[in-house]
Amino acid sequence: MIRVILDDFYDAPFNMAVDEVLFREFSSSDYSAIIRFYGFSQKALTVGVCQKVKTDESLLSFFNAGGEATRRITGGGAVFHDDDLTYSFVTRLEGAFQSLEDSYYEIHACIVNALKATGVESYLSSEKNDIFMGTKKCFVVPVENDVMIGESKIAGAAQKRSKGVLLHQGSIDLNAVKSEIGRDISREDLTDALTQEFRILLGEDAELKAVSDDETNKANDISFSKYKNKEWFLRH
Repeated sequence: MIRVILDDFYDAPFNMAVDEVLFREFSSSDYSAIIRFYGFSQKALTVGVCQKVKTDESLLSFFNAGGEATRRITGGGAVFHDDDLTYSFVTRLEGAFQSLEDSYYEIHACIVNALKATGVESYLSSEKNDIFMGTKKCFVVPVENDVMIGESKIAGAAQKRSKGVLLHQGSIDLNAVKSEIGRDISREDLTDALTQEFRILLGEDAELKAVSDDETNKANDISFSKYKNKEWFLRH
């Protein structure tokens, strides 16, 4: 069974903390996977776990001006969150999910198919750029299996793997989609289509189960002790 969380709009530290709790506690879960859909309550910046911030003036200026910023536990480049559909996917490192390349392909193919179900044609990038350890912005430079419309990258992601569990954090830039196709797409319709594609990918049914009070309390603790801590953001 797949657990689907249709979550709300929260600040960046809390969003990252919830994903970490789901990832850290997945080993004791009876679910085959957890998919969480969520948004950001205000414009925010998240950077990759190994990304250099102290030498990037654009990232520092956003942070120093009081912008909401935190560091993820996943890799990849910087993401400025505004009107994006954000999701996390947690599962065991089995089958296609054992391979970094295969897991990106399978998950992002779900996005391509979900977009098609909402009337939007997209494709997967074949570029070989590597920004895992870099200082680049995630949506500026496409990497292999990122989701593209025309020449624009509209969806990317980053991963963390530990103790047999995968955390895949992804973002679909709805503003970029609108710029490319000339119209808005429904966040709800895309969420429904993505849920269906994940069901097809995993071959299992899904059930809605919100973040529990216990998970919320743990996320609040991690949010304040880690993700709201400026030393965490400025560690590199």
